[in-house]
Amino acid sequence: AVVVAVSFGFKASAYAGGIVGYSGLTPGTSCSACHAVSTGTAPTVAIAGPATLAPGATGNYTFTLTGGPGVRGGMNVAKNVAGGQLQADGVTTQASAGEITHNGARTYSGGSVVFSFRLVAPATTGAVKLFAAGNSCNNAGGSGGDREALTTFTVNVTNANAAPTVATAAAAASSTVT
Repeated sequence: AVVVAVSFGFKASAYAGGIVGYSGLTPGTSCSACHAVSTGTAPTVAIAGPATLAPGATGNYTFTLTGGPGVRGGMNVAKNVAGGQLQADGVTTQASAGEITHNGARTYSGGSVVFSFRLVAPATTGAVKLFAAGNSCNNAGGSGGDREALTTFTVNVTNANAAPTVATAAAAASSTVT
């Protein structure tokens, strides 16, 4: 008789390569849906980049995760409008389903970890709200002891140098110059 044994080793952090849908865009859906919230210190997160873009322009952004368990970190960014596009940098981030997530959990350096991405503004003016979640992990291989933080960042898409609008056209005066 031949006996074949197959073993699959699954680590509890099954999405070390990134996952989308947990940015906080949908209320109550963030990293803590899977990663247990511990009693340790919570991390902080921040998005930095241009707060104003022209329609169709591209802005470069960074997402910084600081503190918490602080061994490794991951992130997810989404936007609240259909127009425009989030783009990955291909090194620290990847694009999936219109969102940005980490390429792989990144190791902290100097107390933080930084991820980069781009936003191509929609073709129309208005506000684009970015929703982001960062997960600071203890790298223990499970979801316990990890902590998340959430943030938002608004990008105003505006025609900064648009020509003035004339509400009523001026009429030429019919006077004779002598």
